[in-house]
Amino acid sequence: MVKKEAYAVPLLLALKDLIHHTPPDQGPPGLQFLPAEGPIPEESPREFLEAPTAVPEHIGIFPGSFNPLTLAHVELIRQAQERFCLEEMILVLDSRAMDKEIFGASLEDRLVMLRLFARAFPHYRIALSSHGRFLDKLQALRQRYPFASVSFYFIVGYDTLVRILDPKYYVDREAALRELFQGSYFLVANRADPASPQPPSSPAGHHCEAPRPAQDELAGGRAEIEALLDRKENQAFRDRIAFLPLSSFYASISSTMVRERVARGEEISGLVPPEIHGFIEETKLYAPPVAVVQSGRPTRIDRYGLRLQLLDRLYQKAGPEDLPEFQADLKELLGLVLQDPHILE
Repeated sequence: MVKKEAYAVPLLLALKDLIHHTPPDQGPPGLQFLPAEGPIPEESPREFLEAPTAVPEHIGIFPGSFNPLTLAHVELIRQAQERFCLEEMILVLDSRAMDKEIFGASLEDRLVMLRLFARAFPHYRIALSSHGRFLDKLQALRQRYPFASVSFYFIVGYDTLVRILDPKYYVDREAALRELFQGSYFLVANRADPASPQPPSSPAGHHCEAPRPAQDELAGGRAEIEALLDRKENQAFRDRIAFLPLSSFYASISSTMVRERVARGEEISGLVPPEIHGFIEETKLYAPPVAVVQSGRPTRIDRYGLRLQLLDRLYQKAGPEDLPEFQADLKELLGLVLQDPHILE
């Protein structure tokens, strides 16, 4: 399945087109929902729930750059679902993440990796966000779930919480944060700390928790969050923020670590889910340039970079009406380009 998705030209071009036509950050906030399997519809699917009894009451929202998804992300999702009885989990890729440039995996490949991971979980969903601010995401979610019974739980790291509370992102900080925290909870993970204790597994038959103030949790990393929430300007939001304690093992895993290990040729199977590992290996994502001989001369080629160039050319060649039916053997084309990169010139 990994190889099929990695070289599925109609899928990759449809994702590229979806990203290309995502509304700009200056426009109304929006979320494009994607199926975890099958083709990408021409318009983002909007499955409206007919009966109020079918509406999930607790929805987890995990926004991120997912460059790539790691086992730390997976552990955060597991803890949040288990402790707060989240009936639905939405993995949100920011098409225009705040303060971050796009590097490493292309956005379409990040969506492919999320699809590969999420399809094993029926209550996981994937969405592409046009806006980086959490308040914009919340407004878009309210349009999709316009039910008073629904509670949203954003899963974030400590550094993200710091940015959320930073006044530089707001014209009227107090009004914006009041609206944000009235409409959602934030579940915050600690940063890496070798002294963090291993959190015990939840006992069988445990009850779901209501989010509690972060200082009530007994785990490593608590002090940082406490200090942040003790500030006078943040105290009003304390009861909407809970702590997700990651063990030192999971807290030490980062997407940066994965990218750096791949670049050094080191093993990453204990850092990412198997589907993500397979995709990275298959596409040579994050890998260093490979040494080859062309026309009798040694040279170095970025295999993943060639993949992106080739997909860009195919996207330029295919018209919008051709995308669902556009056929090309991407793996064979990559082989030809590796033999002679000048084909792309």
